[in-house]
Amino acid sequence: MRPLPRRWPDGLLDDVDLADTKAGKVRMGKPWEHFLHRNFETLTTIAA
Repeated sequence: MRPLPRRWPDGLLDDVDLADTKAGKVRMGKPWEHFLHRNFETLTTIAA
């Protein structure tokens, strides 16, 4: 398991539910997967 980066871009983890993290639903080695999954529609809308 890789450690998390020390610094994140501003606001990156704002949408990650801490309860999900504590419940183990977020695998600590892959925070990006969770972020992209939660924000896929928003990101594709912005990119369009």
